[in-house]
Amino acid sequence: MRVTVVIPAKDEGATIAEVVRAAKQAKWVDKIIVVDGHSADSTAEEARRAGARTITQSKRRYPGKGVAMRDGFEAALTDIIAFVDADIVNIEPQMLEKLVEPIIKGEADFVKGMFERAGGRVTELVAKPLLQMFFPEVAGFSQPLSGEIAGRRWVFEHVKFEENWGVDVGILIDAVRSGARVKEIHIGFKDHLMKPLLDLREMAQQVAETIIKRAAKHDILKDLAWVSQPRYWVTHHELGEKVKKPKAKLVVFDFDGTLVDGRVIDAIAQKFNLVEELEKVRKTTPSGHKQSLEIAKLLKGTKLQDMLQVAKEIPLMLGTSETLRELENKSCYIGIISDGYGRAIEAATSELPIDFIVANELEVQDGVLTGNVHMPFGWIKKEDCLQHSVCKLAAIHRLAEEVGASMKEVVAVGNGEVDTCMVEAAGLGIAFNPNSVRLVESAKVVIREKNLKKILEHMHQHSLLD
Repeated sequence: MRVTVVIPAKDEGATIAEVVRAAKQAKWVDKIIVVDGHSADSTAEEARRAGARTITQSKRRYPGKGVAMRDGFEAALTDIIAFVDADIVNIEPQMLEKLVEPIIKGEADFVKGMFERAGGRVTELVAKPLLQMFFPEVAGFSQPLSGEIAGRRWVFEHVKFEENWGVDVGILIDAVRSGARVKEIHIGFKDHLMKPLLDLREMAQQVAETIIKRAAKHDILKDLAWVSQPRYWVTHHELGEKVKKPKAKLVVFDFDGTLVDGRVIDAIAQKFNLVEELEKVRKTTPSGHKQSLEIAKLLKGTKLQDMLQVAKEIPLMLGTSETLRELENKSCYIGIISDGYGRAIEAATSELPIDFIVANELEVQDGVLTGNVHMPFGWIKKEDCLQHSVCKLAAIHRLAEEVGASMKEVVAVGNGEVDTCMVEAAGLGIAFNPNSVRLVESAKVVIREKNLKKILEHMHQHSLLD
């Protein structure tokens, strides 16, 4: 596959040639386009001399990084396009290769590069807090403002290129919400020129404006009541601050067939005459994120409150309330990690002592489901699991780390194949009423009786409730 590398540059004559040379040496790179932002130095000349095609930014403005990126995208002819900053002092061909490799291998549609350094001041003080508030599915990215990205053409066709410093976070939000498979990849150590404080102030304002504009576009600003909600889409630092439990034991449940006796989506399909369509999706679409996307499309036009009412009527599994109250009394963190839909899960468990829920997010506009669904980024971590493109193991690792629990202090309870990895990795992995042979083989304990209180017996036996 051929890759075009686009390098937005303004007054980067000291570094641009080295960036171009590194791009030329990288595997899969076919074309290199430097978009010169009307530089006052020799940037364009140095880029041409190094072997890049050089074009001039179509709109003369500063900061105009987004204009340059859009111009470069429009000039590129390949299906895969990578963008890198022009001021990287220590750039290596391997950085670009790592950036595009997941796309070449068919593992991702869009890749965000991350580096061996903490996020900058704008990232930590502006971008991350706002993303957690408005776009929690994006908040898991270590460096959301990184300028090193790669993606398929169709992804960039579905994003808006902000003209200023907000372009990087805007593209990331749009890519995630487009349904693209998005990964963040570690590509090395980045040594680049630091911006002066005045530039950082301007950058912070533009990044904030970009995030807030997108929140308004998706009607997220209409109802901010969920911001104070300590259960749904809770970040790990917030979890520690809000729950403040003396012991770091983490008990994580699947939802359907575990905490409730049945599947929420089946009840919804029955209520809204979607049973045949649901079965067709299950037969024709592989399980996992793709299936979640297709099922969400079936719900387009459904009123959110109608769906939540159905969820509230799903019967709890026998022993659920008593079991969770006992875990609460023992100061355990209690959570749900599900490939179902968070809003429905929250409605069904509103009377239970749940500390957090990690699940897919159904998009809502004016109280009606749009048919779109967004996945929590914390699930995507290829180094944790090579079996699933979307895996609960990544989420459970991350949560355990943040609440201060070792994996030996984690109890994972599930009933399906999708729970296999987290059940196998947990200190006490329980297959509850299992419907998967692989899950049974991976679990330390198998409970076939549909009574959730049985897990307390095994936790006592393993000294996890002392």
